[in-house]
Amino acid sequence: SLAPRFCSQACSPFTSAMVPATEEQQKGWRAGSKLLLGSGLVAAALCSRLLVGGGATGTARFLSDRGPGQRQLLANTDRSGGEEDLCFSAQNKASYFARNPWNSDGSEGGTHGHRGDWAKCLPSPSFAVMCEHGISHGLNPSELTEDGFQDSPSELLNSTRWRGQMHDVPAGVLYETLLDFHEKHCAHLQLNLSADLRQAFSYYMLGMDGFARPETEHQTHMHIMESGHEHEGQTRRMQQQDDMQHMHQEDGHSRSAHQARAAAFRNCTGVNYSAIPSKRMKLRKSLYCAMASALEQQGDPALAYEACEDLYHHGVDPSHTLCPEDGGASCGYFPDLPTMHQWPTQPQLSCVDFCSNAGLQCTKAEVTRSRSSCEPVREWSCETPPGDQYNLKCVCANTSKALDSSVLARPVHVPTLGEGETCPDYKRIVLNLDVRDGVVQVGHQEQFDERVYDDFNEASSYEICDGMEQVPLDSPQECSYGRRMGGDASKPCLWRIEQRTFDEASDMCAARGGRLANVRSVDEVEELRAFAGSWVGLGLHDAGSGRWQLDGSGEDASETIEALDAQYGGHWKWSGCVRLHGDDQLGWIWCTEKHNWICEGTLENRLSEEAGVVAAGDLRADEGAFCLWHYLEPRQELPNDEGAGFSNTDLACPLQVSSEQTFRCAYNPEEDQLLREHGHHDNKANYPVLGASIGWTGDKANETFLADGDAYHKFHCHFSPENSGFLRMYALQHMFERSYVGAAKGTCGCGYKHLAGLVSRCDCTRSGQGDNNCAVWHRQTLVRATSSSPVKCNNCNSNSNV
Repeated sequence: SLAPRFCSQACSPFTSAMVPATEEQQKGWRAGSKLLLGSGLVAAALCSRLLVGGGATGTARFLSDRGPGQRQLLANTDRSGGEEDLCFSAQNKASYFARNPWNSDGSEGGTHGHRGDWAKCLPSPSFAVMCEHGISHGLNPSELTEDGFQDSPSELLNSTRWRGQMHDVPAGVLYETLLDFHEKHCAHLQLNLSADLRQAFSYYMLGMDGFARPETEHQTHMHIMESGHEHEGQTRRMQQQDDMQHMHQEDGHSRSAHQARAAAFRNCTGVNYSAIPSKRMKLRKSLYCAMASALEQQGDPALAYEACEDLYHHGVDPSHTLCPEDGGASCGYFPDLPTMHQWPTQPQLSCVDFCSNAGLQCTKAEVTRSRSSCEPVREWSCETPPGDQYNLKCVCANTSKALDSSVLARPVHVPTLGEGETCPDYKRIVLNLDVRDGVVQVGHQEQFDERVYDDFNEASSYEICDGMEQVPLDSPQECSYGRRMGGDASKPCLWRIEQRTFDEASDMCAARGGRLANVRSVDEVEELRAFAGSWVGLGLHDAGSGRWQLDGSGEDASETIEALDAQYGGHWKWSGCVRLHGDDQLGWIWCTEKHNWICEGTLENRLSEEAGVVAAGDLRADEGAFCLWHYLEPRQELPNDEGAGFSNTDLACPLQVSSEQTFRCAYNPEEDQLLREHGHHDNKANYPVLGASIGWTGDKANETFLADGDAYHKFHCHFSPENSGFLRMYALQHMFERSYVGAAKGTCGCGYKHLAGLVSRCDCTRSGQGDNNCAVWHRQTLVRATSSSPVKCNNCNSNSNV
């Protein structure tokens, strides 16, 4: 009865029953297979479902096939789980090609998608690099009645009238390229950016370090200069077309101008980047070309599997998953776990034993999500037996074999569909990008199967602003950021980190002077649950091979595990990371997937020590960011459902110049009242408002943020208290969802504390995970940061304690 579990077809020439082998048999089998155990038993660990399952035929494969019934499209940055958030669906395409961008979401959202849905499918941060919307692309053409601008009849779903949605051409070109990847090649992209490239993109968006403003596409004729191919005569001709486009109001775009500009930007053949005069254009063009080249074939995928077959002496059952490694000198495999025994009564074998039975050396061991997946989700040790880890992958290597650069573990090799063919599943192409001499460079490329229900276009972890600091406190019960349970000064400051892996959250928390929440007893678990709620991750984790520790300190958590097992059972330890689950339980979560986590402070704050205030368990606060948009007549420039409600603030009283009316230009936080005052012409002396006064540095410090003529405009203010919120708040929430005009480099700044003396009130978006969602406690965070001229938060209404 044990034989079917231990022996597969691949092993059948060598074993027929679990019986001791004679010395003569052992010699013969060692020479032929090198799969025998030193004890003389025939039950080779490699044979014990070297080859899980046994019996099936076919070709050895890297990842298992996925049937059409399990197909899952890439979700966009909102990831709410609805059909409207699926990238490149019929509705998503309509939001790019057919949706009238002037019409309200109320009239178009159900059929043609919400405004900007398509842009949420561009890998972060490309949507903010490809589109700046620095100038208006036309005035509102909708019918104007006494009740305001009226929505027009919707286009048919297959219409292309509004192709590009009146945004910058590069963004549209990229969307169409990615749509082609999806529909014709069954692939989507994920970008991994080097630190240098992230900084370059941040400078690009902020207009710093040579990425100067103003530089709109109309003023510099980006459609020509950015291609790296054209001549002066073409520039003049295209300038004339561009001028005509901006004069053409009814259709929004001049089709010929759009097509010519798109073709110039799309052309990546023989680009001479040194001929592109603008640092901004060079970076943007090279990013597009790097992404557009992502599907270029990289070689023969079969080479890696052939290398695996050689390593395992061609004893591999073709029905089972192989996990090749670059170079062909090593390969991962799943032994028969958890019954990886010489004999049922003997101890389990480790990956060291497993590999040595094939004459190989274990280089690493990893737990994967399933036996058909090679992607690790949990660390393990070569020397540690698997225990109950059924999905343990042993990576075995021939250390004397030279690496072969033509052997790639995950080469890019996607199909090209013919007419009428559909994708059975999708591949995720990971591009590792760097920058050199201002040009984006493609490093390592890899291909993975899509992760069902998990792949989404993540934009929450990108931080344009990166400042962090402790702030002076009025009492030891306060926090520079976050809140304490019950206002107890002996408790650490707590804060929810959103949409990070365990490692990302741990690093993010540590950078702010904290660690992921340490719990050592059932009482501490329940106290935290009562304050922070459920569905948040903890610092209790498996540091590898079942060694449970607390984040930050590395403290052994064996006793904690025993106590929690007694209360909650042991199922929550299955994946290596744990969160507070509903129904008063603990739940398991993948450490490598994006979740929310609780960070607790460990810093001492002595900034108010002279006033007798010393606080323990503090966290550094992010500098965050803000944006301020303004128009003289917003209804003329914004969509039908955005113009009337555009104004959400007034400039601070010293910046009001009109005496014709009163303005709510100051805020009294003690009374929670906005104060009205008349403007005065003498306040023109306070203009221009220079960049230095709102936190701009370097060359931007002397640039004008507001001119005296702007004082008569209507204003919209939005800020984020967290560094990760800037990209979403600016690009997704306002530029794409609302079609606000104004490039980040001239509209926004790092450090929401600089709102003091600028405006009286402001809206809030907490983080990059979603729009708005700031908590009530963020009201005081904003008031304290702007204490010299307090600013009121308009929408800090969430009841979350963390």
